Amino acid sequence: MNKSKVNLIDIAKKAGVSISTVSLVLNNKNGVGNELSKKINEIALNMGYKQNKKNAKNKRIAFLKIERHGRIINETHNVFLADYIQGIINRSKALNYKLEISSYSKEQLNSIKLYVEKENYSGIIILATELYEEDIIFLSSINMPIVFLDAYYPYLKCHFVTMNNENSIFQLVEHLVELGHKRIGLVDSKSNASNLIIRRESFYKYLNYFNITFQDTDYFLVDSIYDKTVEDMGYYLSDNRDMPSALICVNDTIAIGVIKALKNHNYNIPKDISVVGHDNLPTDLFIEPLLTTIDVPKIDIAQSAVDILDKEIRYRQKEHFKICAINGTLIPRESSDKLIDNKNSI
Repeated sequence: MNKSKVNLIDIAKKAGVSISTVSLVLNNKNGVGNELSKKINEIALNMGYKQNKKNAKNKRIAFLKIERHGRIINETHNVFLADYIQGIINRSKALNYKLEISSYSKEQLNSIKLYVEKENYSGIIILATELYEEDIIFLSSINMPIVFLDAYYPYLKCHFVTMNNENSIFQLVEHLVELGHKRIGLVDSKSNASNLIIRRESFYKYLNYFNITFQDTDYFLVDSIYDKTVEDMGYYLSDNRDMPSALICVNDTIAIGVIKALKNHNYNIPKDISVVGHDNLPTDLFIEPLLTTIDVPKIDIAQSAVDILDKEIRYRQKEHFKICAINGTLIPRESSDKLIDNKNSI
């Protein structure tokens, strides 16, 4: 056997144990008895195994918050992002990594890439909420383990960890259908972030699943920044159009802006129109009515990102890419209610 290519899998097969057991022993962690540890170390030595220096000495990982345009990553989402960061901190500490956090606002990706390569981290987690497909392709060329958080592009060979956006939209559509709504509109974002693209595509998919006919006039495209959302939605409402009985908004910031615009035009929520959002931001509890939304398990998502990065650092099996999408939970509140007016029924 070529000693330079001996890995944990080879040692595990020789010792008749699991890869995780070998990893615990070679990384000097608890959980394996003395006799078995001695046996594994002897096998590794005889096979000529050499631990990756990066694994042995450089236990530094980084979390990069990259803001490309600020329409999604902004002050409104600071609390949302805080949970991501807390989850990464907790899991990094448990795995004995030193974590460094960097924030970039509208900086050139090439500058970020050069800095990261110079720092020679063991691996990095990149907040990819505002990154487009070409951005991720560029950053994935960094020669170290990378996990992209809060985004998903199905055709890219990268590790992605995010919320299950498709399941979230299913829950929202199902909720409104159960309330009797048969005409449901979509309030979409002008930002084509991957999460929002998936939510849009899932909206049409699940309307079809529930045999709901979509009307083109029930599609509303608005800015993701609150004040501009109010302005954009107000423009649609200014022509006194016939509105659907319910609106699904692709995130909570948009939903809150839509509610404000509807109130400005004398709509009662949810009596006239039910409105639902996505993200469960703290601001949802300070508006009238309280917003129905999807709660995202942000800490679980962040911890999963660290776990995937840790495995990639230790095993570096580039041909295997992991996609982790974690389900959210519907939080029904006052902004959605049963359809009591049949004028919008089909």
